[in-house]
Amino acid sequence: MFDLDGTLIETVQADEECFVSALSDVFGFENVNTDWSAYRHTTDSGILVELFESRRNRVPQPVEIEHFQSRFVTRLHEASQKARRFEPVPGAKVVLQALIGRERFGVALATGGWKISALWKLKKAGLDVLFGASAFADDDCSREGIMGCAFQRALKQYRQTRFEAVIYIGDGVWDIRASKNLGYHFIGIGNGIKAEQLYSAGATTVFSDYLNINSFINVLESIAGQAEICLQKL
Repeated sequence: MFDLDGTLIETVQADEECFVSALSDVFGFENVNTDWSAYRHTTDSGILVELFESRRNRVPQPVEIEHFQSRFVTRLHEASQKARRFEPVPGAKVVLQALIGRERFGVALATGGWKISALWKLKKAGLDVLFGASAFADDDCSREGIMGCAFQRALKQYRQTRFEAVIYIGDGVWDIRASKNLGYHFIGIGNGIKAEQLYSAGATTVFSDYLNINSFINVLESIAGQAEICLQKL
C-alpha cells in the first residue's frame, strides 16, 4: 500500500506551495502553518477542516471544498508549466510494474490527497494506469480511515478475504503513526533529514528511492514470509 506525495512522486515542495497558494486565493487564509505533522489529520481534507474550525468556527461546505480543489489543481498545473516537477521518485514505475506482475502481492494506493489532485499527479507522472484499489482524502479525514478504505477495496479487487500482511510505504512521520495504529508494517522513502526523521519515529527500513528494486522487493518478501510463519503458528 503506497502513499503518493514524496513516496511515488516528487511533489512535496510543489504540492505545499500550491496548496498554500490556493488557500490564499480561495479563502484568504494567510500565514498557514506548513508543519503538517502539527495537524490532527495530515490529509488535505483534515487540514482544510482544521483551518476552517480555527479561522471561521465551522467546517467547510461541499461547494467550498469543490472550489478549493479546482483552484488547487489549477495551481498544480501552473507549477508544472514553470519547472520540471511532478516526476516519479526514481524507480517507482518499475517497482510498481514488478509488484503488479507478481501473484504474491496486491498493490493499493492510500493518499492523504484529494482524488482530483492525486489523479492529476499520477497522470502527470505516468503512473495513472498502475492502480486499481485506491483511497483518497475524499474518503476520510484521517490517514487511518483512508488506509482502511484502500485495504477494503484491495480485498475486493483481489478477491481475498484477508491478506497475510499489509505493508505501507510512506515518507512522513504521520504515515508511521497511522501504520502502527492499524497494525501495518512500514517502509520509509526518503533521504537526508527526512530519512533521519523516519528512523527517529520508529522506521526500521528506509529507502532513498526504488532504484535497487531487488533490495526493495526482498524486504517485502521477508516481511510477507515472517507474517506467513506467524499465521501458521496461530
